[in-house]
Amino acid sequence: MTKNRTEFFRTDAFALNLGSAASPEAVDETTGIDGLRTRLEKKFPAVAEARLARTERERVQREIIAALITLRGKRNQSEVAKAMGTTQSAVSRIESAAGDIGISTLLRYGEAIGLTPADLFSKISEELSGKKRQLSDQQR
Repeated sequence: MTKNRTEFFRTDAFALNLGSAASPEAVDETTGIDGLRTRLEKKFPAVAEARLARTERERVQREIIAALITLRGKRNQSEVAKAMGTTQSAVSRIESAAGDIGISTLLRYGEAIGLTPADLFSKISEELSGKKRQLSDQQR
């Protein structure tokens, strides 16, 4: 017999002993995933640390991608894709931060927009530093 989502959540929350409920039925569906995450993070601090680390990695990745898009300049995704030997939709996925970007992909993107690896990382660093300065100026 297959459990529906509510039954599965109730059973899992009870099995993890995350709530003060005496039975799985006492954990209601209004607890939600945020409540479960909160209780998990309280019970297992490493879970909270891992989530924060992942969130930070994702933030940095989004900033790097924003810098790449800026560095791309007036080239469109199709032009970058052709130079990379891939499709426009693949470049779109890269630029949407849909997943992790490998170093080789990052380097191929840099080559496609005319940058050596050293120039690519230098320009990304400049872009990120410039954004930090802008934020700092705005906060004053």
